[in-house]
Amino acid sequence: MNLKKSLQDSIPPEELPRLIRGFDIIGDIAVVIIAEGFDHYEQLIAEAIAAAHKNVKTVLKRAGTYSGEFRTIPLTFIAGERKTETVCSEYEIRLWLDLAKLYFSIRSGHERKRIADLVKPGENVLVMFSGIAPYPLMIAKFSSAEKITGIEINRAAHDYALQNLKLNKARNISLIHGDVCGAVKRSAECYDRIVMPLPGHAGEFLETALRVLKPGGAVHFYDFKIRGSFETSSELISAKAQQLGRRINASNTVVCGHSSPQRFRICVDATIS
Repeated sequence: MNLKKSLQDSIPPEELPRLIRGFDIIGDIAVVIIAEGFDHYEQLIAEAIAAAHKNVKTVLKRAGTYSGEFRTIPLTFIAGERKTETVCSEYEIRLWLDLAKLYFSIRSGHERKRIADLVKPGENVLVMFSGIAPYPLMIAKFSSAEKITGIEINRAAHDYALQNLKLNKARNISLIHGDVCGAVKRSAECYDRIVMPLPGHAGEFLETALRVLKPGGAVHFYDFKIRGSFETSSELISAKAQQLGRRINASNTVVCGHSSPQRFRICVDATIS
């Protein structure tokens, strides 16, 4: 749906360029971004979305940006049912969540499936910052991994993840509530593959990851970078590996989203000796 096209007869043409046409639908909740000073059109926008998407029961707007330890975002109710909890589907996986209590990106579904397709039979996989368990569940469904471990510090996200394991009848996933560094140290396990979906901060946990990655294992390191600086992320992995007496055997950088027109979400897939 193109909001600008749908509302071109309802909003004056001189104001229409300020309308942000994109929005997310998570389950039966639509989340929109409304430009500053454009609030008087929010009901009109909500009605247009609800009319085009009959499954939408609630329309919320972003009232800020992702922030804090748990990367939550303030949301304001616009129309429909007053709720922030929903169930969404992703590649036949069902995910129960509360948008006000935890971080979840509906736009990363294709990326999660890409990672799952890389997992080899019999692997022991660690997902750091596992949230409501979309990566573990995707890997469990689309690979023959022997074991998948997810670690999440947000209690609300962890509790929803536990419910999602039941909802999807997952059997080879183990979820840990706690700080990644402490949980990894206590487990004393080593992994064939480690997923680090915390762009902007994953570097703080890179040494922890590399210490428990098996020789020849793979790490999927997410970062935010502007175009032309992507290589600095792989250089960071290489430098940290060298400090530990290891090295990158091969690496590949994938663009998997963006947070602004010039700032991209990337993933470095690296195998480490």
